[in-house]
Amino acid sequence: MAGAEARRHARPPPIPDLKKGRVMHSEEVSARIGAFIREKYVGADDGEVTDTTALIALGILDSLNTVLLLGFIREELGVVVPAQEINAANFKNIQAITALVCGLANATAS
Repeated sequence: MAGAEARRHARPPPIPDLKKGRVMHSEEVSARIGAFIREKYVGADDGEVTDTTALIALGILDSLNTVLLLGFIREELGVVVPAQEINAANFKNIQAITALVCGLANATAS
């Protein structure tokens, strides 16, 4: 059980930042996705959006905003999200989106 616990808390491998020619860790990916969502979709009066805020349930991510977010992920992070991965579970919050992006980037890099 200790091994499983350590793996669950281990930092995922970094993903390349194509714009800057370096690698990013999941914390930076999360920060950039979160900043994009806060800047584009959340007004100052809407309260704080955290990594676990329910983006779909609160109406922050709708179909149009999801398309714009996918464009950001592709252009800024260099990760193309396949259509079969675009679902409520993968886009429910910033944490889930970050895990998806890092997983796809690492699968592509392998």
